Amino acid sequence: MGAKERWLHGDVPGARQTLADAFQANPESEQIWLAAAKLEAENGAMGRAKELLAKARQTAGTDKVGLSFSPSSFLLLSSSITFRTY
Repeated sequence: MGAKERWLHGDVPGARQTLADAFQANPESEQIWLAAAKLEAENGAMGRAKELLAKARQTAGTDKVGLSFSPSSFLLLSSSITFRTY
């Protein structure tokens, strides 16, 4: 089961673990970093979402994660992120 499916079924810890496993396999993936940040933001952990975006800028360094963080830019960014099922 993928992170989104776990999250939609109320298993936030399971979704986090799925993303953590994905990080180990592909630590420079923009999609994984952004999905993890969105998961945290959607669950009210904006501080954790900001930390993840900061790490993403250092690790992935792509244009999407290179945006400076502000609540409005994060909401725009997070609305464009979709979870993928693997």
